[in-house]
Amino acid sequence: MHTLQRIQRFVFLVGIAGLVVIGGCSSGEGSPHEIPADSVIEYRFDDPPVRVFGGEHVLHPIKHVAFADTTVFIITLSPPFIHAFGPESYRTWGAKGRAPEEINSPRAVHVIGDQLVVLDFRYGRSKIMKYAPDATVPSFVSLAPYRRVEDIGVVEGVLVVSVSDGLGGEHALVRTDTMQDTVLTFQGPSEVHLNAGSIRVTIGQPFGARALWTTTSAERLAYWPGQGRYVFMLDLQGRRTDSLRLPPDTIPINQEDRLAWIEEAFSPNAVVRGQRDPLRVLREQAFETLDFPDHFPLAMDLKPDPNGGIWVLRMRRQARETWMLLRKNAAPVRIIFPPRRRVKAFGETYFAIKAVDEDGAQTVELYEREGI
Repeated sequence: MHTLQRIQRFVFLVGIAGLVVIGGCSSGEGSPHEIPADSVIEYRFDDPPVRVFGGEHVLHPIKHVAFADTTVFIITLSPPFIHAFGPESYRTWGAKGRAPEEINSPRAVHVIGDQLVVLDFRYGRSKIMKYAPDATVPSFVSLAPYRRVEDIGVVEGVLVVSVSDGLGGEHALVRTDTMQDTVLTFQGPSEVHLNAGSIRVTIGQPFGARALWTTTSAERLAYWPGQGRYVFMLDLQGRRTDSLRLPPDTIPINQEDRLAWIEEAFSPNAVVRGQRDPLRVLREQAFETLDFPDHFPLAMDLKPDPNGGIWVLRMRRQARETWMLLRKNAAPVRIIFPPRRRVKAFGETYFAIKAVDEDGAQTVELYEREGI
């Protein structure tokens, strides 16, 4: 062990998932088996994934991933929209169109019980599509009264959907069993408007803190209001039942972070009406005019953990994502994922990660999470 600034550190290698584990104790009396609640266990990936989906099956662009026993469901933004990968099987379905059984723009996917549930967005005609096992024709829940829909989840056995009038307007979580009762309301993120000739873009404030929600494995609503240090657990009536404390450390935003944000928001690879890189002027405008905060928000995204707790996205830097697992009465776990990858889902035994190679080809990689 080495002592540095009164913090006792231990570093050890584990033979699971090819991860390097770096743990920390906040006092001189700690040990790997007795970790104070304010310490952090850190993992970095060291080995390749155990399975990769894509390659011979073109997946582009990848939007969502969900786990169901031994099946991995991948949702893409181009048809066929739904891809189901089993241990020795592959099938796909979901044509694009306006018919009830067709898909327009998938916004979210969840496995709820034995059903695959897809949230499909179309202005004024959105719907929830429920697929029974092995079925390719769904049953429906119409969301026609709502202009925009964004995500779905389950709270105390009831399917809820987030709806809004726009990016920065008021958002609400609505019960789909009544289509009237609201569980929670919150304000959307601050908006930024940029114009370049005929191209007009509205996006969220760069690195802006915003209200976040997800649903937990215990079917509670996990909600961060976009400020403060606590993620609150809410019941179906929106009442607080518990909370988890976010890590108190702040992470500065540097110039490289700003440039990476601008390039992702206004991609040089975009093609509009046959014109290559039409967003170049917007990139220059954004660099000169946008105000960036000094630090990353305490949370950039929330995802549930099927084994209990919630995952919090702390930052994206140098094409790497850093996530933290928060659980009640347990030390936080920090994972730094491989570069050029985005976490799409946390399963019971695997992490599902979207990878993009230098040519823009997209795949989904599975990494084991044994021991986490």
